[in-house]
Amino acid sequence: MSTLIIWDFDGTLADSRPWIYASYRYAARESGLPEPTDEQLSHHCCGGIFDNLEVLFGKTGEEAEIMAALYRKYYAENCMDKVCLFDGIRDMLHTLKERGYAQAVATMKIQPVAKELTENMGIGDCFVMVAGTALDHKVTKTQMIRECKSSGDYDRVVMVGDCPSDMHAAQNAGAEFIAAAFGYGFPEERCVSEGVDFIRSPAEMLTRFP
Repeated sequence: MSTLIIWDFDGTLADSRPWIYASYRYAARESGLPEPTDEQLSHHCCGGIFDNLEVLFGKTGEEAEIMAALYRKYYAENCMDKVCLFDGIRDMLHTLKERGYAQAVATMKIQPVAKELTENMGIGDCFVMVAGTALDHKVTKTQMIRECKSSGDYDRVVMVGDCPSDMHAAQNAGAEFIAAAFGYGFPEERCVSEGVDFIRSPAEMLTRFP
């Protein structure tokens, strides 16, 4: 059986929360807006940047475009070399590759940024595809998962992510879903109460995919 494992990036492969927070706060400062609190930001590490800008700051259209550009500028200039993988991720990815599993990334980051991050982190060679969003048009997570699925002839496709939006996208794309309960948006207690399949740590993937 040929299996494709598709990974979310933020909160699943990488512990990027501090740099996401810092980038939103920079965009707020530069726009003359109050900086959001940790509590406010804790609900917006998932999903697309424009959805988050609308909820956090009430910005849409051109104003949201300006804030998104500020966010991305700060992230590119200050955060690219600071984002780190969760403990155990690198070894897990390489082990799964050695076992013959195809892997991909589907992230709401701009695709070239996501590609550069995976290369810099020493995991780029683990993936058959790194799918992300674009500057000039919106790409949904569902579309990314479908794009990853089209990279080969797979009997089984599994999306691993840390947010309900990842789960819904996987369902829409006809993929299985496993929640990364060590991430930001799907803690173990929520997974249990909602009947969502989950892993507590990266190491658990190696027992699930021998």
